[in-house]
Amino acid sequence: MIAKHADASRGPIYEERCARLVAAVLGVLERGTGPDSPMNLKALIEDAGPKRQRRPQTVRLLVDHDAINDGTPLVYAPSTVEELAIGAWLDEDPRRRRASWVNDRKTPILWEADGKRYSPTGLVSQMWNAADWKEQWSAVQGPKQWRVPGEGTLVEIAERLWTEIAEESESGEERS
Repeated sequence: MIAKHADASRGPIYEERCARLVAAVLGVLERGTGPDSPMNLKALIEDAGPKRQRRPQTVRLLVDHDAINDGTPLVYAPSTVEELAIGAWLDEDPRRRRASWVNDRKTPILWEADGKRYSPTGLVSQMWNAADWKEQWSAVQGPKQWRVPGEGTLVEIAERLWTEIAEESESGEERS
């Protein structure tokens, strides 16, 4: 029930695999483990069918599929903590919150404040340092913090694209 609710978007094949795995685990718990067990978990897992491919990195996926047009405006969408820490610095120059997209895997963000190109994470780190945020986090997920107005963050756009690709792939497999 939990797997169905958490991953209903994966479809009936996934639900069937989950149900088979649950039944196998319950069977092993009832009858014990070992080579003579009627439920061989290793074989069940190996026979689970095709594995779902891991989603490529956000920027790579967006660039490789031309998901965002060159020149598309981007807006920095800081978390509440970031806004409290560097909001005043950002507000000193409104260009600090704005950038545009460039279809390049390494440096896809052209920052309006200095006219230079950055990776999403690199630019957020640059901004934190320039704002002299002493308690900044040691890690940042830049693609979650840059938003295409009306479309969502870079991560949200990549997730939608990846879902579309997976659905097309699954429908192609069903036709074969």
